[in-house]
Amino acid sequence: MSGKREYQLEDGKLILDRVRPYFNVPLTSPPRKVTLLEKDALYTDIAAYFDGPMKQALCKITSISVLQNRMMWERYHSFKSLQQAKEQEERAASSSQDAFFETSFKDTVLFHGTQPDNVTSILDHGLDGRFSKSYDNCGPAIYLSPSFEKCDLFASRHNPSQRSLVVCVTALGKIYDNSLNQTVSHHTKYPPKDHHSVKHFVSVADEYVVYDNSQVLPILAVTYDKIVPQNTISPFILPPFQVVPPFVNQSVRNNQPIGFSNSTYNFGHLAAFNVAPHSPTFFRQHISSFMKTPSPLESNWIIRKAQQMMLQWEVQANISQGLEPFYGALMANQQFWPVPSGGIYPNLVSYLDLVMSKCQNTSSTNLDQGLINMLKSLNSFKGKICAQRQQVETNRSVNLQQILTMANQERTQEAISSQESCTICAEIILAFSQNKDLVIMNNCPHIFHKSCIETWLNMPSSQMVCPNCKTPCHDPMAPPPIGPMPDGDMAYIFSEKLGAWFICYWIPNGTQLPCHLSPGQPFKGTTRTAICPIYLKWGPLLFIRLVSAFYYHHTFTVGTSLTTNMSDTTTWNGIHHKTTLDGGFGFPDKTYEERVSLELDAKGILLFLRDLVSD
Repeated sequence: MSGKREYQLEDGKLILDRVRPYFNVPLTSPPRKVTLLEKDALYTDIAAYFDGPMKQALCKITSISVLQNRMMWERYHSFKSLQQAKEQEERAASSSQDAFFETSFKDTVLFHGTQPDNVTSILDHGLDGRFSKSYDNCGPAIYLSPSFEKCDLFASRHNPSQRSLVVCVTALGKIYDNSLNQTVSHHTKYPPKDHHSVKHFVSVADEYVVYDNSQVLPILAVTYDKIVPQNTISPFILPPFQVVPPFVNQSVRNNQPIGFSNSTYNFGHLAAFNVAPHSPTFFRQHISSFMKTPSPLESNWIIRKAQQMMLQWEVQANISQGLEPFYGALMANQQFWPVPSGGIYPNLVSYLDLVMSKCQNTSSTNLDQGLINMLKSLNSFKGKICAQRQQVETNRSVNLQQILTMANQERTQEAISSQESCTICAEIILAFSQNKDLVIMNNCPHIFHKSCIETWLNMPSSQMVCPNCKTPCHDPMAPPPIGPMPDGDMAYIFSEKLGAWFICYWIPNGTQLPCHLSPGQPFKGTTRTAICPIYLKWGPLLFIRLVSAFYYHHTFTVGTSLTTNMSDTTTWNGIHHKTTLDGGFGFPDKTYEERVSLELDAKGILLFLRDLVSD
């Protein structure tokens, strides 16, 4: 015997049989959390099952408990029996006489990531979508996943060190594949007609959405801790190390969670390291790579997400009348975006050279050559950009002589006579009678005390704009200051059919920076998708500026979401994106490029190219 047990967690019936003795208690018994001993066979099986993904995520199990609630056990089995009986009646009434009828209400094992403090409530009341703090992608419901990595992302949102994973047996019934149809939204309160659950692809794996509490039976709670080596630099927290299990790709093609129908599958392939995960050697070899670059599998999923969105939107888009009526604006003339042989998508390298040749003073030493080199290395059709603060110069000196001008006597007298005040310190200009203490910006007429505006411009939150009218005061040839966005990835793919780039942004969970509202506190990351068409004569320029905004960390920030009212979460940072094909956030929209260009101007993104849009 090799020591490997025959029991496999993917088989819901087997796991129910294993825990059945714990539920042979009177119906009147109060719910109880039964902590398993490490020598218990059930503990050994479950710990071995999660060993691979736990090591990859730098986590360690601290306890495994059975959620003993007899009433919830009976509720689940009553629901499943009733639904199976309905299926049999419908099969008998139909013309089909399939002798090998297989119910869709099979016992499927799925996971739910949460905080240890929530386990007691789950034990007493079960999982209930109405108590969710956010309605996420598919409305108020119970969100489950076959992926430990996906659940760990959710569990780590508010407590980066202590987390819990609830193992559930679920009767999914007939599944609606929303990853293909994209009709279920955060407003949905029930599954689509003739369906009992919804499958939705988010981040690294599928998630299964259940709207009836009776469909889910929580049976186990696995509590685990994040292993933080003593040599790590605080207050920053290691981003979750995510791996895409092989069954994720398969489940996109099928309507069942593949990982749980194959009784021979296990997570052993995820244990990719040859040294002990708790040893100093392990951290010396691997901790720097976790901090710097995502894994190859991680790179694949974000590009695949963008490609999946492109294929879905190409099917949904009605472009029978052409692209210009669809977008509501003229599309770029092909002569202004050179194409490679055998394709029609823009050749960004040739295009960038063309744009730079039209721009004056592009040889200025103030240009960020790191950005220019990054742009020239972009693949025109498909690629990924990693936004990391260590790649961007953070301590940039502000050349105040190029931004501020001493106020002349006429402007000073005007401010004194109208009792104009400095909006930074709120004192009236009359308090300073000498011209040397008063300055104006080159791009706007507002007047300030010299010491006040210099202090403001040197603050990261100023974003180098006038505090009154938000006019950018950047040196057009200089790189902008780094923005408040946490590190993340941006993937893109070009659609020749729609003449647009499809973009997928991914910001992982992490710790808030000094420029955020709660420095040192954890925040929730996000995955967002958007589309950028080739607008007007210089159309690809908008895409280049969006890439640059992400490179300089201006696309997102951390704060309170206006849509969900959740605090400490990743939100847009004032650069509007098209996130749907139609409606309020879609097309047609003839003024979109102009509006976004002004928003990019306000953040100082490639100001030396901004006039080329209307050239």
